[in-house]
Amino acid sequence: MIAGGPCTFNGEPVAPFFDAMVIGEGEEVVHELSDAVIDWKESRGSRRELHWRLSEIPGVYVPSLFDFRYAADGTIAEIVPLKPGHEKITRRVIPDLNLVPHPERPVLPFMHTIHDRLPIEIQRGCTRGCRFCQVGMLTRPTRQRDPKKVLELAVNGLANTGYEEVGFLSLSAGDYGCINPLLEDFFERFAPERVAISLPSLRTETMNDGLAAQIGKVRKTGFTMAPEAASERMRRVINKGNHEEDLLVAVDSVFKAGWSLLKLYFMIGLPLELPEDVLAIGELGRKAQALARKHSSHAQVNVSVSNFVPKPFTPFQWDRMLTLEETVEKHQLLKKSFPGSGGLTLKVHQAQGTMVEGALARGDRRAATAVMAAYRSGQRLDGWGEFFKYDAWMAAFGEMERQHGISAAFFGNRERQLEETLPWDHLECEVTKPYLWKERLKSLGEAELVDCVLGPCTACGACDYDVVTTRVYQQEDYLPLAKLGPTLDAVTPPTPLTPVESATVRIRFSKLGRMVAVSHLETMVAIVRAIRRAKLPVVYSQGFHPKPRVAFGPACPVGIETRAEFFDLELTGALGLERVRKALAAEFPSGFEVLEASLPTDKGSLSQCISAIHYSAEFPIEREPALLAQAIAGFTAADSHEITRAETLARR
Repeated sequence: MIAGGPCTFNGEPVAPFFDAMVIGEGEEVVHELSDAVIDWKESRGSRRELHWRLSEIPGVYVPSLFDFRYAADGTIAEIVPLKPGHEKITRRVIPDLNLVPHPERPVLPFMHTIHDRLPIEIQRGCTRGCRFCQVGMLTRPTRQRDPKKVLELAVNGLANTGYEEVGFLSLSAGDYGCINPLLEDFFERFAPERVAISLPSLRTETMNDGLAAQIGKVRKTGFTMAPEAASERMRRVINKGNHEEDLLVAVDSVFKAGWSLLKLYFMIGLPLELPEDVLAIGELGRKAQALARKHSSHAQVNVSVSNFVPKPFTPFQWDRMLTLEETVEKHQLLKKSFPGSGGLTLKVHQAQGTMVEGALARGDRRAATAVMAAYRSGQRLDGWGEFFKYDAWMAAFGEMERQHGISAAFFGNRERQLEETLPWDHLECEVTKPYLWKERLKSLGEAELVDCVLGPCTACGACDYDVVTTRVYQQEDYLPLAKLGPTLDAVTPPTPLTPVESATVRIRFSKLGRMVAVSHLETMVAIVRAIRRAKLPVVYSQGFHPKPRVAFGPACPVGIETRAEFFDLELTGALGLERVRKALAAEFPSGFEVLEASLPTDKGSLSQCISAIHYSAEFPIEREPALLAQAIAGFTAADSHEITRAETLARR
């Protein structure tokens, strides 16, 4: 059992359940882990021998090789390493994002999934220094991918998948130095194919009219920004680095560019927060709504508010979290600041879930008792509200208190002191503990820190200034596609087809074998993406969400093979029917087959043209053919058939 991801920087609440945890970035270490496990299995060694082998890999933490000892007051007295040379585990880091492998032919699901797009990481790490943000500290320094490589990945990925959207992934895409020229070239290449761009939550200070116009060239869905705090004072406390005018300019840019929905993310419960800071969220939301309504009477601003949880390896890791009662009180205050009028909505994260999160975020190995007790009480998938049971978790923490004499509040709602040993002090994210404490003291004085990409080094400890250091691409160094010449043939825009009057082609296809389990909706997804991969000149609908003009016939029931399903495809250009059939056949998934491409001879939609559907049922007749004939006769003679399906829910 091996864990990874940011939660392993304090994996102690689940440490007894894992053989090892990867601290840091996993692209390289996953191969080293695999080799070690293969060698161990071939040697038929003991599990203890496996743990010793895994501990030799840099960045791999083996919990069984550490012992925790506790003081009388419940704090950690000492973290004792049990293997020489395995006293501190330092994170793994990829120094150059261009070295990170990216799948050229990713697994492509038939169904619509969450984040249903081609993901391309354009930047890793963040040095803005938000004092609440764990991932910003864990992933330093800032490393950007070469924009030329980004375009190559987009071209290859879209050609091999047929996705209609690309996600440029980073902690904040607006911090990517070449974001504007990169978007310009991306849309020059892909706008004719109606490929849209999705960017993660953008900083308000990086949004402007030009960036909004670029992002919204093809498709406008929701737009997300994260001010985090609504008052200038609180933004200085958390070192967010933006101002109210930045947000309002960004809101104006978004709605001016044609968006109809904006999501704003805030937090409450931050250190030094006052009631007026909570009320400022509603006031800022109303200002954003007023700006939005200047551009559209249907504009919507959704405000989402989460509850602050102090996280390891942040300047606020020593601070206390609000109690349940304090959080509920702030929720009530927050709701009073919202008018309840149309166009502005408020959503708050449930307080009970935050209490559990806070206890686990800074808990030590004793919290595993509560995790096991919650599991045994039936807690599963409780990140979803409908499965979360607060009473079950409180009972689980009660079991922890009976066994160890400490409560959930001891982990979540207690302020820590500098000299206290923290459950993660044997792990190194390379941002030093003195630096984090210094930043905490700065927050008390509301002192802001400048991003080291934009200013001088802040001496956080993440860089070695040789291999691991900041790597960024500046806008003035960017070479547009037109100047790249033959070095980037892959991203040369295709020659557009001569526009002619569109024509509808009717495709007959089969769906056999295992594909009978694919539903009608999933079949539509698979076929539309095959059409995009085939590079056929499809006619698109108009409006904010252009869609290919493809019309499908009646749905075939799941579980039934078909040899005569149809869809109509509207195309432009002088393409022969056989060329269309072959282009589609080459891109159809295994189990689907293009049988025929023809021009419809009758008028009306495909559904109107289908007058009957023929079903064929095949039965084995090797044994008792007379019984089969008798059963068929009885079936056809009956007026009706009642079918009962019994479902049994098994729990383990």
